Amino acid sequence: MTWAQDPLLMSALEAQNIRHAGLEAAAYTELDQRWSAELGRTPAPLVDSVLQTPASDFLRARMEESKGLITEVFMMDVHGLNVASAGITSDIWQGDEAKWQETYPKGADAVHLSDVELDESTQ
Repeated sequence: MTWAQDPLLMSALEAQNIRHAGLEAAAYTELDQRWSAELGRTPAPLVDSVLQTPASDFLRARMEESKGLITEVFMMDVHGLNVASAGITSDIWQGDEAKWQETYPKGADAVHLSDVELDESTQ
């Protein structure tokens, strides 16, 4: 079984896709702005709603098991919004980025490889 097939992750993804059914594109920008405004603040209800979940705990455990090979891991929904994340990302909406555009719409076998670059959130 791959991570993507894990029942905990699948359940979290399905639940968020149901919650966000009918979400309009303008909401992505609003959520991104709220996310950015919450970074480094307490309370941070939107950030915490992604980071403080069993699915995020699962991803953190897999990242720790990698012994440094994985520096960032997160899961996105049908809109490209973060569902779960091992750590804080610089934004919540990934749908405007190639990593989502070249995978999710193309199906389970899609792969996206990009050049290595510095990620601000993980350094």
